[in-house]
Amino acid sequence: MNRPSGDRTARWARLLLIGAAALAIWALIVAITGGIRYDIGPLRVSSRNPIRPTLVALLFASIAWRLAYEEVLNQHIRHLSARPRRIEGAIVALAALYTLVFTLAFGVRAAGGADPLGYVSQSALWLAGALRVDQAFSADIPWPAADETFVPLGYRAVEGHVMVPTYAPGLALLMAGARLLTECGPYYVGPLCAAALVVLTYLLGRKYFSPAAGVVAAVLTAASPVVVYMAMAPMADVPVATFWMTALLIAAPSSARRAAAAGIVTGIAIAIRPNLVPLAIFPWLLAILPLEDFRAAMSRSLGYAAGVLPFVMFVAILNRSLYGSPFESGYGPLSGSFSVEYFGPNVARYPRWWLKSQGILSFLFVLAVVRRVWKREQLILAGFAITVLLSYLFYLPFDVWWFLRFLLPAVPLALLFCADAIDRVTSFRSPAVRLAAFLVFTLFTLAHVADFNLHIAITETGEGEQKYVDAGVFIGEVTPPDAVIIGMQLGGSIRYYSGRLGLRYDLLDPAWLDRAIDELERRGRPIYLFLDEWEVPVFRKRFAGQRSVAVVERAPMAVGRNGRLNFWAIDGAPVNWSSPRIPHTSRFDCRGISPGFWTAGSAR
Repeated sequence: MNRPSGDRTARWARLLLIGAAALAIWALIVAITGGIRYDIGPLRVSSRNPIRPTLVALLFASIAWRLAYEEVLNQHIRHLSARPRRIEGAIVALAALYTLVFTLAFGVRAAGGADPLGYVSQSALWLAGALRVDQAFSADIPWPAADETFVPLGYRAVEGHVMVPTYAPGLALLMAGARLLTECGPYYVGPLCAAALVVLTYLLGRKYFSPAAGVVAAVLTAASPVVVYMAMAPMADVPVATFWMTALLIAAPSSARRAAAAGIVTGIAIAIRPNLVPLAIFPWLLAILPLEDFRAAMSRSLGYAAGVLPFVMFVAILNRSLYGSPFESGYGPLSGSFSVEYFGPNVARYPRWWLKSQGILSFLFVLAVVRRVWKREQLILAGFAITVLLSYLFYLPFDVWWFLRFLLPAVPLALLFCADAIDRVTSFRSPAVRLAAFLVFTLFTLAHVADFNLHIAITETGEGEQKYVDAGVFIGEVTPPDAVIIGMQLGGSIRYYSGRLGLRYDLLDPAWLDRAIDELERRGRPIYLFLDEWEVPVFRKRFAGQRSVAVVERAPMAVGRNGRLNFWAIDGAPVNWSSPRIPHTSRFDCRGISPGFWTAGSAR
């Protein structure tokens, strides 16, 4: 008697599933292509947001499941649960492979700006055994702070007319090892660490939460904008997060050998970013569990300390050698970087950036505070994540979303606590309900992340940064070896790729532009100006009233792609070129450091 009604229900369920599949495919197309927009007469058809079709697809699938497929789905889930490791491993492996391939395909292969230049060039200095670069030519330069004006971003001047790297040694040493294998090695460290971070997130989740929480958090880590964006650049954020997660993973279950291994990995993390040394307490706390055996806890503590201390001492000795004090980094005294005044801006910006990049569901980790039962390991992980946040709430505030990078060691843990919250809420429901809850959370977050990544044009990151290589190669081809290039943002990469000396306009006294040019020309040095597009008005404003600033009122002698790079020769300096177009270099042809990096400016 009820069969016709049952058939109709099944048909409706099938139609809803077909609709859900179609919408899911559409959402994927929108996420990959950036959306579709076209006009049919007066009617405009537009679809640019993958979140809406994803939500409707989830709604249709949920209704279909409740109408006709709940028991079937439960049976399939129980069947798959008989071999969880294989399925979990396949999902996590695919997520890690995606992150690796994506970041390698679209990542940066340029030593430019401050951080990438600083780390990549320092790796070459380590291999050459020359962290101190002689700048003796600046000894008799007459303008104020002359030493500093010839030091590129990523370096600082120290006593004795010498420049040294600004950044901590850990990442540069990892890059130096990779550089021994290939010139592109420094640019592979971030992608490899990101793929490892995905796997580590799963292993941490499986060990301290649940396998399901580990899989979901690993997938979301693989797609997280801040993880992917920072892995694409040769910077310290992803590698330091990877080593901290490794330390937390291997610290327990406790043994003297594991404690020592956790200490070594913690030491590497400290060498990469020394200001996070307070985090070392958390792998140690995991290593000494259980606390009931005091003698064993002391033995493991000694093993942990034996692993950590050599790296701490190495950083302290290096700081003393380069900067004059074991307690001073390349950034100078810490007092200038931290202030109570910074708390307000930072406590407003970090949550806003997290919401903007990860979506509203990424705040589910706050449900951890209402957890009825805490494992000691989970309390330690929560303390680790909170300490990471506190380390930067009083640090210099910034205005760009990707400064979430400072909090990257806490990102996998935040996503684990989000997944764990869903796991606990659905723990007493059927397997299908739990799966549906995880899918809704994961797919909704992935849809938001895909939309955000399209908005920031993340796939264009590597090509955009190639301008640094373009500038350096161009300058090496068209200017003589004794040239001086006035600039700032591009100056370090110009020195790295061409060996030409740079003069930092941002550190040159505003009253000294004309006299500095006259002095350098008197010494027989041809002078050139090379600015990124955004620097032109900055240069014009800084030196307003100086005779030489008029050079930027003329059309550039050469320009780069989209007019972003601008080159002028000053006072008839010679130019050896055949085209006023700055050539675009191949992103997959990694260029090494110029021998002139060490000798730039030595000829007067």
